[in-house]
Amino acid sequence: GGVGPEEMASFERAPVAMPLSNNDIHELHSGTAERLVGKHVSASAGLRVNLSVESQVELGAQGLGLSLTRGRPGVITKVHEDGDACMVRWQAYDGEAGWYRTGAYHVFTLVLHEHANSYDDIQTRKQTCQAQGDVDDFVHQTKAGYM
Repeated sequence: GGVGPEEMASFERAPVAMPLSNNDIHELHSGTAERLVGKHVSASAGLRVNLSVESQVELGAQGLGLSLTRGRPGVITKVHEDGDACMVRWQAYDGEAGWYRTGAYHVFTLVLHEHANSYDDIQTRKQTCQAQGDVDDFVHQTKAGYM
């Protein structure tokens, strides 16, 4: 019985986004690799994120990169109904910036921020997003921006 190393390796490579729990937080932060939203971590309103290193370069010319974020984190305010794109409100920008890919066209532009992503943190920010009216059914179904 038991799972062999080959089977375990295939589980680790599986591109399945798992729900984030308190127990996962420590494990996610213990590594140095970027944790891609939509690939390693499920996209969720209230999740604190940064741009991935690759996306900082690629999105720069489109106005959704470092000129907008200034390297500071943001919070996901909406998740598209397909789960493959998210709207983000960056700390350095007043308002929602646009749709960022979290799996659309096999591109992952957001990474989990290393701090303040406990289950309670995420739920509190999610409630704030909803209270501010950021959650909108029409927008959930309509990708705009560079999507």
